[in-house]
Amino acid sequence: MKIKLVQSGGFLPVTKEAVTDVDWTKEESKKFLNEIAADDKKKSSQVRDGIDHTIEIDNKEVPVDLEKASGKYAEVIDHLRKNLKIVKT
Repeated sequence: MKIKLVQSGGFLPVTKEAVTDVDWTKEESKKFLNEIAADDKKKSSQVRDGIDHTIEIDNKEVPVDLEKASGKYAEVIDHLRKNLKIVKT
């Protein structure tokens, strides 16, 4: 299963993406999304120089709070963060 992290916004608005493969069940991917889902729907793009993160998995795009990840999920997020590449400026 592929997971894509998309980071957008910032002082100089750019979009960055990273993709990785994981060997998770559908149930595990749901647990992952529930753990890191953003608490509110307010996008930080409404905040000057804010940065938004979304995860794309199982044909779903979910706004996330990366700091909420723990355990093996934190390892996946860390790997994705380290591999972000600019796709749009």
